[in-house]
Amino acid sequence: MRTVSVTTLARLPPQSGRHPRRVVISASSERSQVWEVQKERQVLRFREPSTGVQVVLIGTMHYNPASIQLVSSTVAGLAADKTLGALVLETCPQRWKGTLAKQPPGSALRSLLDNEFQAAVDAAGGEGTLVLGDQPIDGVMGELKELAAATFQDALSPWAGWARLRTDLSRGYLREFAGLPGVPSLAPTDLLMDPRLLLCLPVSLVRYPLGMLLKSPRFALPTFGVLAGLDQLLNMVPVGSDVAGSYVATPEEIFVTILFACLDVMQVVLLARCFLIGLLEKRNDILASSVRGACLEAAPGTAVVAVLGAAHLNGIQARLLREDPLDGVIPGSKAMHADVGSVTNETCL
Repeated sequence: MRTVSVTTLARLPPQSGRHPRRVVISASSERSQVWEVQKERQVLRFREPSTGVQVVLIGTMHYNPASIQLVSSTVAGLAADKTLGALVLETCPQRWKGTLAKQPPGSALRSLLDNEFQAAVDAAGGEGTLVLGDQPIDGVMGELKELAAATFQDALSPWAGWARLRTDLSRGYLREFAGLPGVPSLAPTDLLMDPRLLLCLPVSLVRYPLGMLLKSPRFALPTFGVLAGLDQLLNMVPVGSDVAGSYVATPEEIFVTILFACLDVMQVVLLARCFLIGLLEKRNDILASSVRGACLEAAPGTAVVAVLGAAHLNGIQARLLREDPLDGVIPGSKAMHADVGSVTNETCL
């Protein structure tokens, strides 16, 4: 299995016996295109309009054994039939390299932090092309910092700032979660009503923060430290007293109560905006471009599988079914050429 990023995929010549199909259809014919959208559990299957290639989007709860089993069985089935054209992962070269270095196959950490991405590669058994289709992590973190600063500024501006927040949140929800009208998409009930997913939820809740702590201690430790500090702050506040049967709060208690109420509101707004714009919008653009690029390279009769967090599914499906094909190269992205077990970074010019 060769390993590439979206930039490399756009530049690779056709493999022997494999000719990328670049069939562009008109807007009128696209509207009448039969997408053949099917939904089963957290899986969306449809045909990418510009190529007719079968696309399989698998929405996962990260580190959840039920999601891992769903990914493994889906990928293994296609690999066994020799119909796995490409496997697109929601990760970038830098993150994938770190994952392979810290939890290589057969290691204790690989078992402890079992995840859907490595499970998908194992299930593929060398079939198809591995595409690391996500935005580079450095770009994500930089944009999140800028977005957080802008959100604080907008929160302090009741007129123009609040209007921008409202616009971003409503637009982000419609674009990333609502899905296309009349087209099957992932619904909250597909996650909340899946008993296998819910039974394995505690495993995700343990593995996710543990994975952050082990893989990104520079980010995880300050975050946990701030949360612990806020908890201790509450214990340091002088409590009120009972006066004539009524509780009278101290000035410190009143101040901290108001402070935490403001922080709660700010936290919801900040997290919602950073999630919708910083973690979904641009990354969904790039991931959808990666899936479409893989479709252009896929051999006839094969399918392109994308393993994603469940929150990405509807936004990526909408982009693939609604927008015009994009054959351009994502500026500044990194390419990776290697076998699955050995990774080397290379910048594409």
